[in-house]
Amino acid sequence: MHDTIETVSKRWDNHEGPRDTVTARKQNGRVTLSDVAQQAQVSKATASKAMNNREEVAAHTRKKVQEIARTMGYRHASPLTHVLPDIVAVSDSLQSPYTMSVLDGMVHECTTHGLSLSITALSAPSSQHMPPVLSAPWLSLIAQKKVFGLVLMTMPVSRKQASMIKAEEIPTVLIDPRNHPPQGLTSIGATNWNGGLQATQHLISLGHRRIAYISGPPHSVPSTERYQGFLSAHHMANVPFNPELVDGNEFSYAEGVRVTEKLLALPEGSQPTAIFAGSDLTALGSLETLRRHGKKVPEKISIVGFDDSLLALAANPPLTTVRQPVSDIGKTAIRTLIDIQEGNRPTGPLRFETTLVIRDSTAKRA
Repeated sequence: MHDTIETVSKRWDNHEGPRDTVTARKQNGRVTLSDVAQQAQVSKATASKAMNNREEVAAHTRKKVQEIARTMGYRHASPLTHVLPDIVAVSDSLQSPYTMSVLDGMVHECTTHGLSLSITALSAPSSQHMPPVLSAPWLSLIAQKKVFGLVLMTMPVSRKQASMIKAEEIPTVLIDPRNHPPQGLTSIGATNWNGGLQATQHLISLGHRRIAYISGPPHSVPSTERYQGFLSAHHMANVPFNPELVDGNEFSYAEGVRVTEKLLALPEGSQPTAIFAGSDLTALGSLETLRRHGKKVPEKISIVGFDDSLLALAANPPLTTVRQPVSDIGKTAIRTLIDIQEGNRPTGPLRFETTLVIRDSTAKRA
């Protein structure tokens, strides 16, 4: 299903940044920022800031770096001279806690490396000057402006779009793509199957046997993998699985409400004693619905979320959830774009390990 999967921590342990080698220029035929930094005898972060005319770099250093860059033929996409910034991030939703946490990590890493970031929604309206996002004209514009990189978050990427991205030679990273990423594009995410397994095994260990799963988009790879982990936990424990307890079409508060209302409409003996929600936001909708119906959590019913967002801590009771290092995923997206620019493209998908965080929303079956 996937190429070789790299463990993210191993790629960056004891490593403050991407590898700075002149061999990258030989690999992709163009001068890199590292080449300029090495020639100017400054760090790559300083070189980037100098190219962007950042005042925290001394004037004589800015001038030196810029002159060396011109001499070497380095092509730089400055946000001061182009319509588009260094990195463009596109998401199918700018309202979810997951997306906001990813963006927080991206902003942090861009600041560290002196890169600017533009954020847009997949559904952003087009105009005379800006064609529809991810259309052929839009990608052509991105390429013409020599954007440093493109990050596509939580959206499907078609083979046609992937082909256009490759044809335009735009360094691109996918974060939690809904479909399996086309060959040649690097994807970053978490070990969703393992997270689904951990959440469900925890509930089974507490004595629960009627466990519901509130899923995300039906054809979303992260949602499907979490569901497969849910099923695997049942199989490993020889616990019968009831498909009547599985429903859901999106990761949202409203979906948590809708599905939980449906579950509570089942006969008393068929209702779940525990719920695994595919996201913390979905779990919050479920929690509120249970509260309105007088179902105490965890005394009457246990619930587990997924993400370990700030919402999980703010919930009442605090939510047991599966943690994925969302901010680190955002940071790694920027680092990976820098790697790609240096000619060091990862050989396969990058996956962060998930961990179960036990709080107060789960308890032994009454």
